Amino acid sequence: MGRLVDLISFWYNQYILHTALYMLEPWERKLFNSLLIAFIAMASYTTYLFLPGHLNMWRNFFDTYVFGSPPAATISMHDTGTA
Repeated sequence: MGRLVDLISFWYNQYILHTALYMLEPWERKLFNSLLIAFIAMASYTTYLFLPGHLNMWRNFFDTYVFGSPPAATISMHDTGTA
């Protein structure tokens, strides 16, 4: 357990040094970290929400225009709806 704490402490210190956060006051560091976490959370949520639809759109594009097979479900604009 102590080794895990040492490893996390090492990663945190590397993060502080690489981003030059060691020069900031504690309240500025907390504000920066809070904004960074909020940005990462929003980017992750947006990716989770929109990526599947975009991947499906690209799959349909490649299936239709690159590989030549029609999409699985097509809607005809001239369908009258009568049987």
